[in-house]
Amino acid sequence: MHRCGFDSAIGSFCEHYGAGGKFGTLADWPSPHQYTPAEVVVPPFLPDNALVRADLAGQYTAWTRLDAGVGVILREVAAAGAADTTLTIFFSDNGIPFPSGKTNLLEQGQHEPLLIARPGTTDGHRSSQVVSSLDLAPTMLQWANVHYPSHATAGGHPAVLTGSSLLPLIQYPGHRHWRGTAFGSHMFHSLYAYYPARSMVDARYRLIHNLAYNLKYAILEDVAETATWQAIEAAGEADHATGWVYNYADYMHRPEWQLCDIVVDPLCLENLAANSTFAATLRSMQ
Repeated sequence: MHRCGFDSAIGSFCEHYGAGGKFGTLADWPSPHQYTPAEVVVPPFLPDNALVRADLAGQYTAWTRLDAGVGVILREVAAAGAADTTLTIFFSDNGIPFPSGKTNLLEQGQHEPLLIARPGTTDGHRSSQVVSSLDLAPTMLQWANVHYPSHATAGGHPAVLTGSSLLPLIQYPGHRHWRGTAFGSHMFHSLYAYYPARSMVDARYRLIHNLAYNLKYAILEDVAETATWQAIEAAGEADHATGWVYNYADYMHRPEWQLCDIVVDPLCLENLAANSTFAATLRSMQ
């Protein structure tokens, strides 16, 4: 879901098709509940003010519409007689498009939703295992009983799947034989906002390597054009209080290495990379 570039009947966030205007509507996709700023919960990584709440209300409305859209698709699957053989996977490719979210390799930028439903399951469970979108292809192949071809190539070199099937975690909630790590990468957004970085996360620590740490952090368009970011930026550039949990100058000018204990500090407010107590942890993750 992206912020609309036109006057949308469904709110400030939308996907073009079915959102009204020149893109038309979908008859069986119900209109979402229009959230108000008073109804939202402001996450701890954003300031709690009227501008942020108004922006979040648009996101909430979009989430509601998306949820209804999932229902539309599932009804089509059932109508096709495929509900008893279909594995349903719902996930996001990045965090929400708010400051410190999308394009950031922080928790709120990479800790995306992932829901998997298999036929015949009436109850669910939450797994605390660290997984990755790289695990989705092996999962779907195993579900379909299709073997990845041994002769696969990419760029003239042998290509292998680096993820693992998630089916054991779904079928056996107590399954403990899992790698417990995931990796992330960011280069730019839509060919601009260049700021290459890499990350590694396990159940306790997150390591971020800012490859171009001498550059000012680039803000993607999804965020730069919002009232939420513009208020933070104006205050930060004037060296005024932003009401934000992050220090504006530190956010825009990052060190080469950031190491965070995500159990006690999920927002990564304290960089442990220069703390000698965590030197061994830093070296092992590097």
